[in-house]
Amino acid sequence: MVAALVLRQRLIAVNIRKTKKTYCKNNECWKHTLHKVTQCKKGDDSLSAQAWKQLAYIELRGKEVARRWILYVITYYEV
Repeated sequence: MVAALVLRQRLIAVNIRKTKKTYCKNNECWKHTLHKVTQCKKGDDSLSAQAWKQLAYIELRGKEVARRWILYVITYYEV
């Protein structure tokens, strides 16, 4: 039980920098300076990590055709 809690805490903990170099919109700065980071967003998954995504041609507004990412749902039971 204790080992499971310790393992869970290790999985949750993420190393995040406390400062980030971003563009400063202040009239005196107008350059990249260090700022404090209060909340960190999750980045996008790589294309290989996004499972079952494939490109498909989809008809939009009648004659228009566009390539879009679609998700295929796996069905194990066919009726």
